[in-house]
Amino acid sequence: MAYRTLTTLLHSEAQDTATLDAAIDLTRRLGAHLTVVLAGVNTVDPGLYYGGINTAMISSALNDADEATRNLSTALAKRMAAEDIPWDDASVVASTAGIGQALVERSRYSDLTVLPRPYGTGRSLIDVAVAEAALLDSAAPVLILPPDMDSVAPPKRVLLPWDEGAPALAAARAAIPFLAQAEEVVICVIDPSSYGPERSDPGGSLAMFLNRHGAKVRISVLPSVGERISDVILTEAKAQQADMIVMGGYGHSRTRQYILGGTTRRMLENSHVPLFMAH
Repeated sequence: MAYRTLTTLLHSEAQDTATLDAAIDLTRRLGAHLTVVLAGVNTVDPGLYYGGINTAMISSALNDADEATRNLSTALAKRMAAEDIPWDDASVVASTAGIGQALVERSRYSDLTVLPRPYGTGRSLIDVAVAEAALLDSAAPVLILPPDMDSVAPPKRVLLPWDEGAPALAAARAAIPFLAQAEEVVICVIDPSSYGPERSDPGGSLAMFLNRHGAKVRISVLPSVGERISDVILTEAKAQQADMIVMGGYGHSRTRQYILGGTTRRMLENSHVPLFMAH
């Protein structure tokens, strides 16, 4: 297994291009192909289409979105002229809420989608919608990069939080090309269950599975001692000097995570190392 097609997205000329730079760098390192989705944002709320909105406003918004994609395409062509990687672009026009699904339609046959951290300074609802759609609906793993990261080397030390869940296993399986080359993979088991199938050997079955793929694995069992799971993960990542975290995303519903907060959302808000996530 290898990553042969990477996908990323641009939705504004003013958008920070560090993630694009990082995607180009990673594509080159992997000998892969890069697809850049260029999204023009239709600023007219679709609900207004049925509320008697002036058709001239709709037409103007669509024309503006089309022009935005053309401008992005021109800027991208200039940016890629000096690059030595195979690449293509795909232009889409969609509402703010619909850009995520537009990306999914073009990334579902990708091996890895590379996106910026969706929360923080300079980010918008578009970034949140895109990250959630890519993670939940594309069936491909997503690499979320912290702010200003413009290059991505294959990780040397990886932290893999493990809760025996399907999303965590999906992430571990999808990350095997990275895990097999890392100097060390630390499986982090927080508050292991006393009643689960792995109660006598937390993380042991996953370690054996990854070891057979060539990964050099160590298991770390930790108590949360009342801390948020996300805080335990971030503290352990720092302690282990991890340069990537591989984890499942949205083990609970997005609604619950949005209203109450959750590990996935807090990691997307706070991680300062790349997050390799799958659902």
